[in-house]
Amino acid sequence: MTMVTMAQIVERIEGLPPLPEAILKVSRLLENHEVHAEELAQIIRLDPELTSQLLRLSNSAFYGVNRKVSTVKDAVAILGFKTIKSLVYAIISHRTLDRPV
Repeated sequence: MTMVTMAQIVERIEGLPPLPEAILKVSRLLENHEVHAEELAQIIRLDPELTSQLLRLSNSAFYGVNRKVSTVKDAVAILGFKTIKSLVYAIISHRTLDRPV
């Protein structure tokens, strides 16, 4: 087995992929304590992966909603900003770190 040095790893890393604008906007909005749920939902709708994950999470058994959540606005209301922030950071981490070194 060949040992790889830190310098060799750094040399092989190609720049980090850019994050979609919608993800960055949502991340910034979540830092603003005066943001409204509708404003946040409008930006979330711009990113299909974030929308999908948000709806999937809000329809999970964990939240115990007795109806199908089908709109981003409803999902935002059910999950809350703290959970959405965690979801956004998880997606950012996955997109950034899920690549070969």
